[in-house]
Amino acid sequence: MHSFIDYRYSPGLTINNIKQVINETIETNILRKPAPTRLRELIRQIRACRTAAEERAVVNTECAYIRSTFRETDCIWKCRNMAKLLYIHMLGYPAHFGQVECLKLAASSKYTDKRIGYLGAMLLLDERTDVHVLLTNCLKK
Repeated sequence: MHSFIDYRYSPGLTINNIKQVINETIETNILRKPAPTRLRELIRQIRACRTAAEERAVVNTECAYIRSTFRETDCIWKCRNMAKLLYIHMLGYPAHFGQVECLKLAASSKYTDKRIGYLGAMLLLDERTDVHVLLTNCLKK
């Protein structure tokens, strides 16, 4: 019985196989991020909280996640995150950091993005902010 690793040549072990294994590992572990929680799951988590402190913790965690996804340029869950942010806003928590993202969604070519973008603009923007001017310019286009 040997206690060392056998380093003999294996005919199935080629550079291309090694590259493929490395690329698959990187793709599955680093590039593919798990899907975010759905709005329904967030509502369940918030309703399951027994104290206001627990609710604040859930909301703060979700807001931090939403902020981090807004910084990404190619996030595919923008509508879902904006819907969660609007729910958090309706609960009375600050959601001002989503105003510019509403404009981006409203300017999108996809109908679902536009719908959530306009809804978010209606809820998050008011006449005191300068962002509403950008939205009117977006509507003129």
